[in-house]
Amino acid sequence: MKIPLIIASALLISACSHTPNPVQKKGRWFELNTAIEQIKAGDY
Repeated sequence: MKIPLIIASALLISACSHTPNPVQKKGRWFELNTAIEQIKAGDY
């Protein structure tokens, strides 16, 4: 019973730690997808 629990927790941790970056779109939702570093640098 320990092995499936270890595998499930490892998959959960790997899925949460490697989230994909959001696609930046022009228009209304662009501000939500702009990174804080881009705002600080002024190139958003």
